[in-house]
Amino acid sequence: MQLAANPRRIALVSDDFMPPMTGAGYYLESLASHLAVRGHHVVVLTSRPKGHHDRALPPNLRIHRGLTVTMFGFDQALFSPGQIRRILHDERVELVHHHYLSGLSASCSRVAARIGLPQLYTYHMSVELLSQPLPMRPFRPLLFALYRAFAQRMKAIITPSRKVIPQMQSDGISTPILYLSNPVLFDIPESTAPKPSSDACFRILYVGRLAREKNLALLIRGFAALAARRPRVELWLAGKGLLQPQLEALCAELGIRQKVQFFGHLAWQDLSQRYAQCDVFVLPSKNEVQPMVLLEAMSFGKPIVVSDHVFNPDFLDRDRTCLVVGADDTPAMTDALCTLMDDPHRKEEMGRAALQAVQELKPPVIFARLEKLYDDVLAGREPRI
Repeated sequence: MQLAANPRRIALVSDDFMPPMTGAGYYLESLASHLAVRGHHVVVLTSRPKGHHDRALPPNLRIHRGLTVTMFGFDQALFSPGQIRRILHDERVELVHHHYLSGLSASCSRVAARIGLPQLYTYHMSVELLSQPLPMRPFRPLLFALYRAFAQRMKAIITPSRKVIPQMQSDGISTPILYLSNPVLFDIPESTAPKPSSDACFRILYVGRLAREKNLALLIRGFAALAARRPRVELWLAGKGLLQPQLEALCAELGIRQKVQFFGHLAWQDLSQRYAQCDVFVLPSKNEVQPMVLLEAMSFGKPIVVSDHVFNPDFLDRDRTCLVVGADDTPAMTDALCTLMDDPHRKEEMGRAALQAVQELKPPVIFARLEKLYDDVLAGREPRI
């Protein structure tokens, strides 16, 4: 990879990084590695997961990990303003790029603003998502106020979904908002051939956290009705989360526990095998921006079933690459799965269309546009992508 003509000193801020546990973490790991290979000096402020030890890294990729606590299943890094100031000063940071909404980003953004550093934020999550846990809901108005103040410190906000822009503006965000898709982090082939299952079992895959906003009860209930009609089916759930005991209990209650596999968090190689082996990928969430897992599944040539809360015409084409069901419509979920199971030709056509839709979303293409934005911001030009 060619070195950047004008290397920068960039701080990336996120509570999730190596080892990544969310889409934002995987995005950030890829971005940090790309920038370092291009010759930029990259500084990451993040948490320290329990038992984690950093591997050897290039000298121009520096990781600073704060004291870490776990809240609602997420690691949260605690840095004092003085610590943040020293890191930004000692690393001679020129620009700060945030990737997570948390106390770390709020604190870091205030320090960076006081010392005059330009800042960007990539919108990976909403305030509604942060306030999903019941104890946090009374604080939603306060979180919105803190978020608006945080957003106003940014030179620009980057969103991988155009559909959230009107909502952000109605929430009082006046900072320039720019659209840039997330990249596909798996290698994208030019074409893919369907891999017929040796046992003719129809396999449905979900990847992500086992959390309430993921709306997995819709998928499980829809799958249970499918299994009653078509016995040779399996449901694969890859990911971990606090909701797993409840989901396992629901599967047992519906009499499908033996047909549902909970894989936990999968390493990339194992996850790629599951993508390759499944017949259809399902994301039934009620709160998403541009899920990385959808792009990953599409890069394996898989047809998609999503809730109407997930559907986004920026990268999904209804009835061509995906089937869309209501977020509370269990019969529609069952019918969508049954349609793809009973019509292999349509399933394969949708998979090929999905693969074609992500051909231009390779990391070097997406990150080159981000590097240009860094140059524009640091040169005082109007931020554009």
